[in-house]
Amino acid sequence: MATLERIRKRSGLLLIMVGLALVVFVLTDLLSSGNSILRGDAVNVGKINREAIDIVTFNRLVDERIEIYKQQSGDIALENASRKDFADVIWDELVRERVWGATMQRLGFIVTPEELYQRIKNDPNIQQAQVFRDQMTGSFSDVLFQNYIQQLQDNQNNDQESRERWRQWINFEKAIREQTAQQKYIKAVELAIYVPKLFGKMELFNNMQYYNVELVAKTYESIPDSLIDVKEADIKAWYTKNKSKFKLDEPIRSILYASFPVTPSSDDEEAVRTELISYTLPSEKVNPDGTVESIESFIETEDDSAYVALRSDVPFNRDFIRESKLEGQDTIFKGKSPGFIHGPYLVDNQYRLTKVSKVKYLPDSIKARHILISFAGAQNSQSARQPMEAKQMADTLLTYLKENRTQFDSIARVLSDDKGSAFNGGDLGWFGPEQMVKPFSEFCFTNSSGEMGIVFSEFGFHIIEILGQKGSERALQLATIVRELLPSEKTIEEVYSKASRLASVASDPLRFEQEAAALGTSIRPVTDLTPMQEFIVGLGRNREIVRWAFNPERKVGDIDINTSEGKSYVVVKLTQIEDGTYRSLESVRDQVREGVLKEKKADLAFKQLKEAAQGNSELKPVADKLGVGVTNARINFTSNIIAGVGNDPKAVGFICGLQPGLHLTPYQGNIAAFVVNVKTIEPVNDPGDYSTYTKGLESAVKPFVRSQIFESIKKSARIQDLRHKFF
Repeated sequence: MATLERIRKRSGLLLIMVGLALVVFVLTDLLSSGNSILRGDAVNVGKINREAIDIVTFNRLVDERIEIYKQQSGDIALENASRKDFADVIWDELVRERVWGATMQRLGFIVTPEELYQRIKNDPNIQQAQVFRDQMTGSFSDVLFQNYIQQLQDNQNNDQESRERWRQWINFEKAIREQTAQQKYIKAVELAIYVPKLFGKMELFNNMQYYNVELVAKTYESIPDSLIDVKEADIKAWYTKNKSKFKLDEPIRSILYASFPVTPSSDDEEAVRTELISYTLPSEKVNPDGTVESIESFIETEDDSAYVALRSDVPFNRDFIRESKLEGQDTIFKGKSPGFIHGPYLVDNQYRLTKVSKVKYLPDSIKARHILISFAGAQNSQSARQPMEAKQMADTLLTYLKENRTQFDSIARVLSDDKGSAFNGGDLGWFGPEQMVKPFSEFCFTNSSGEMGIVFSEFGFHIIEILGQKGSERALQLATIVRELLPSEKTIEEVYSKASRLASVASDPLRFEQEAAALGTSIRPVTDLTPMQEFIVGLGRNREIVRWAFNPERKVGDIDINTSEGKSYVVVKLTQIEDGTYRSLESVRDQVREGVLKEKKADLAFKQLKEAAQGNSELKPVADKLGVGVTNARINFTSNIIAGVGNDPKAVGFICGLQPGLHLTPYQGNIAAFVVNVKTIEPVNDPGDYSTYTKGLESAVKPFVRSQIFESIKKSARIQDLRHKFF
């Protein structure tokens, strides 16, 4: 950020350097045996069942999805989503499509053209669309539906919009076809689910049969770590035996980072305030010819919109605000006349200088009628007409109605796409300023009674006639010069200097910590970063740091200064690289040591309990020798917790397999070793009919199976995901 101005000043030299760098890069890449641009993987985002997906095709799919999102959401600048978000969606769809597709084809799950037609036709959205309903009967018309599809196909080469509509229809058909085939497969799997009668009986007894027991437990946590000797050989042996617990599904990285927020200084703030204050005073400028020109102040100017446009970070707002709606500091403008100025004042990290530009009186309520001419793609629209057709139709109607206002009622009843008001001849009754969409309200509340015109909204084109107005309230047009409070180049350089200072000592762990503290920041660890991870705890979205960490040239100990959403400088140190099938012993040493400790404590608890139980025929003496109490509990097979001991499903399972009586051979559970006396097993009323339980098990299993079918198929597929190289 701090070097942008210097780069601009040396743009000629920069272009030469960039050109040379590109030549060197291309030659290096061509001559490199490992990363040649002639190799396939350099242009592929991945492979699914050996079928490569090239970056050009993938980017086209991402771009198409982004455009659809922008049109539907209005988020043109992608403030609420990132390109990577759409890349994730497209990748998941391609994986699902190709993995499912291969499975469907191999097993013969097909969807015939007739079956596809019936599925699409019976879709609720299709059935309810007015465009497919017979005008006479009001029922769904196959003829209208088929004509619509034929029209889409015949017109696909007319223009870009027609091509897009046909493409969307083909994609819709494709989605329904895939969904239908998948549903067939899932149904076939569900039909294979069978719960035997024996399982029903087991479920009955597992839930209804209770064991009343007393036990003596020696918990592992009661044994101090100091009594356990953990050798390196123990750690290696435990790691080898339990290696499957540390299997990696994908590569991971770990980092340390320290963040330096780039925020405006007090000097930056004062500079903005001084600038805004200067606009309230007359000033002069010297022209190249030496003449002096007076510059009018914000107070003096009569063209507020032009004055604001030249000096504000935010465009001039022509809206009139009712005085009853003024909030916060803006309440100071109530009752003020044009020319009154307030500021500079701070709101949401912006300094503002505001002037009352104009005053007018707005009605409190409006009575109006309208005719809505909608089009395909408009909100809540069931029309098939194109936007241009709708506009031309609205213009024609407006011209006619201005000369024939008495026809408004009858035309609205027949042609308006707002069926709710069409019944009343388009009459909307009386409504307030915020009851209609903004363009509609603006027309009604800023024009006079009797005015007629066309307004465009997300619903289509409205032909509006204002029938009446009530009340009156003072409203202000406020001209506001807004300046974002941003850090200056000097401030940015000072923060970057701090980050550089910390980065220079980051290779020394002790100095790294000490210098961070001296600079007013702290070192934060982040473990288990994955290649496509986007969010980093404490930093938010930051793909750049993740991509840096996964660069093949990176090695443990590498240091970098990065940025976080342009709001801070981040010193990053790579601390771990895991590219193997399993985590390395060093990366999980603490976990392994805990595992060894638990096993050794379990063995010691077993030994102590066994020694205490020798020669005894009751539990009380055993408990006394160990310095613990005798615990009484009532459990069944579905229990996880033993009262007085804790969460130990392994122990519960063992106990529920015992017969009544004293069992002094110790058993190792999840959290304790114990001996037990099964006092009684409560009898169960066996009905002989277990259908309720078999059906219950089946109902519980089916949703789980449905949720796991695709994941199971996916695991058997060959998928190579290289998206992290591009996104």
